[in-house]
Order: sequence, then C-alpha cells, then structure tokens
Amino acid sequence: MDDVPDVPDIPKELEDKEILFSGDFTAAELSARAELYEKINVAVNGYMNVPFGSWDCLTFQLREINCKIRLNELECRVSERIFAPAEDSVEYARKMKHYREERLVYFGERDRLGREMWHLFRNTIGEKPDAKRAENRQAKFADLVLSLTAEITPEEQQTFVANLENAYCLEGSPEGEVWCPIAVGWMKKSDVGAAHIFPTIAGQGNMALVFAEGPDIDVNGAKNGLFLPPRVKEAFEKFQIVIVPEDVGANPPEFEFRVLDASVHSQMGTQDMTFNELNKRKLIFQPENSFRPSLQYLHFHFAVAMLLRSRRGGASEKLPDWVTSGLRGVWEDPTIIICEDLLLGFVQALEAYWEESERDRAEKQRLLEDDAENKM
Repeated sequence: MDDVPDVPDIPKELEDKEILFSGDFTAAELSARAELYEKINVAVNGYMNVPFGSWDCLTFQLREINCKIRLNELECRVSERIFAPAEDSVEYARKMKHYREERLVYFGERDRLGREMWHLFRNTIGEKPDAKRAENRQAKFADLVLSLTAEITPEEQQTFVANLENAYCLEGSPEGEVWCPIAVGWMKKSDVGAAHIFPTIAGQGNMALVFAEGPDIDVNGAKNGLFLPPRVKEAFEKFQIVIVPEDVGANPPEFEFRVLDASVHSQMGTQDMTFNELNKRKLIFQPENSFRPSLQYLHFHFAVAMLLRSRRGGASEKLPDWVTSGLRGVWEDPTIIICEDLLLGFVQALEAYWEESERDRAEKQRLLEDDAENKM
C-alpha cells in the first residue's frame, strides 16, 4: 500500500474565554493585527473577482494564506505572553495546540497553492519568449517567489544549527563549540552564526522551485549552511561576499571567499581581519571531515550576488578581475544555473521583500516610540 502523507489535524475552535480581545494587545500589535486583517480582506476580494484557478486567483489566495500565517504567529506570541505564568494549565496547552495545528494547516495550503502556481508557470517555459513575454514571465516568477517567502521560525533555526553541527563537527568535538572554517579552529557556538546559502526567507517552497523537488532539497539542511563569524555571516547573507570553489575538480571541493562589495573592504570581518584581508582566503574545514556545502547552492548564491551587484552599481561598472579569476565552467557564467529571466524574477522578489521588511521595521520603531512618548 502506498504511503499516505501526513494530514495536519483540524484545529479545535477556541472557547469564548480563550479568544483574544483588543485589550490583550499592545498598540504596535493592534496596528499590525489591523493591517493583516485589511490585507486578508483585499486578498479575498481579489480572488473573488477573477477566474477561479487562474494565476491571479492563486496569487491572491497565497497572499491570504501568508497573512493568516503572520496573524497566527502574532496571536500565538500574545497568548504566550498572557498565559506564560500558567504554562502547565490545560487552557494554555489547548491554545498552543490550536495555534500549532492551525499553522500546519496554513503551511499545507501554502505548499499546495505554490505547486499549482508552479505548474501553471512551467507551461510558459517551454517556448522561447519574446521580450514582452519574458518580462511578463519575470513578473510572474517574482510574484510567485514573493508569495512563498517566510521568516524562519525558532524551531526551524534550532533544527538548522543541529544539522550543521552534526555535519561539520565530527564526533568527539569540544562541547559547546563548533568548527569555523574562517577562524580555522573551534569557536564557542555563541560566537558564530549559522549562515544559510540559499536565503532562508525564500523558504523551502522557493528552493523546490529553483532546484526541483527531491529528498535532498532542504532549506535547513546542512548542505545549505556554514558556521561563520557574525559579521561575515551578515555580509554573506546580504550577497556582499560570495564563496567560490578554489578547485572545482577537487574531492572534496575546497572553497575561498571573494568580496564583491568594495564598501566593506576596510570593515572588520572578524576580530582581527578586515574583509580585504579575507578576500581570496581559503576556507579550512575540520581535518578528516569530507562534508562540504552544496556546490549547486553556492553557485546560485553567486549568480544572485552578481546580478544584485549589477543592479545596484549599474551594468557598466567593471567587475574586478579577481572576482572571477580562476573560475571555470558554469562558474564563468552565473546565469547557467537558471535561465536569466527567472533569475531576475527571483532577485526582484528579494529586493521587494527587503524593502517591505525595512518599511515594517521602521513602522514598528515608530509605534514603539509613540508608545514611549504616551507613557511619559
């Protein structure tokens, strides 16, 4: 008998006394809640007024689900704050179970909608597009990528760190320490960061779109990460630096850093080395450990970084020779891993996500400052 995928439990409705009221939220939380409800209403009105099953219909439905996930996370945080003193109570357990099961239902629906959109989208790939069709395809792919973005949860982050430890730190490693290929030695786990290669905000759904589905495609898998010093991690995840193979044919492959963003050259990447000093520095992994990050993910990161650099600095800006010196094969043309218009769509989605996140942070900061002034 074929295996049947797990189906999330249907969350039980909360009792009246368990429902959150306006007084349970801070001013900033109330504002965020109202904004999410407004976005949900806009999304529902959107898909009610377009052909069922169309690209636009699925896009609006995905936006609705994403907003419901964010609303669920917001209400769960508020409930944890209110009921924290009584964590062993039956009421607290019921509420947390409700939010957890509701979130799993939403995740399942988001994955289903993403697959439907991907199947629709793939129908446009078979034919060679003209300029107008290619632009439309970029926009559609950007919309799809943006719809599937999601912040990593604390549980997912813990899983990711554990996966990196199991892969990069052999049995018998010092307790509480991990191997850092930049420091070339053991560092306290609290002094390094777990860096994602394929961006975590793009999520599992987008990873499956880019690399095709399979058992090894895991955004929180060890092949998609490295332990790096905090400032290096930040620059890497902002695509200011890249990791390229020193020798593509080596087994196991060896890697080195290349700094794309000249503005960070004089900044400290580690406690005693600037980014300029880190440039072209070889990553040294734990001796006798042959595990390495995925070449495929690093290549995609490199392609995104190169395109972002071009869009930020202008296509006419000459790329320093040392950035690509020594690279061979597909690494000489970053667009080979994914067709150029889809790569552009992915980058456009990332830029839109970053802009929206920056606006959200600014708005939250403004609300916090307003709250502080009102309490004075």
